Amino acid sequence: DFLDWARQVLLTHASNKSVLEVEFRGEEGTGIGPTLEFYSLVAAELQRKDLAMWICDDEIDTRDEKVDIGQGPKPPGYYIKSGAHGLFPAPYPADSPKLNTICALFHLLGVFVAKSLQDQRLVDLPLSLPS
Repeated sequence: DFLDWARQVLLTHASNKSVLEVEFRGEEGTGIGPTLEFYSLVAAELQRKDLAMWICDDEIDTRDEKVDIGQGPKPPGYYIKSGAHGLFPAPYPADSPKLNTICALFHLLGVFVAKSLQDQRLVDLPLSLPS
């Protein structure tokens, strides 16, 4: 799973001050191209609907076309459509069985954003703005 691999990479290099440079297996080249693709793919994966990290009121329209950001086509509704309000964390009760998983995902999000800021990389995460 790409997100698990990305988690390992980010947590391994989180405390490292050097710029992260990514190389994908089976592809030639390293440097800025694959690294920017890595950041883009991680940002997209963190917006998957099945992770249940974000408030989502999307209606799935089966007429929507499949989305392909580089990991093969995904069905309509795979990613959250953040709309005008942006991504906002979904509320969970303190006794939710999913709480540990959700907290781990937000920890990964924090490491990801911190590393992207440290490396001066822009990421496409349309977070909600304060009112």
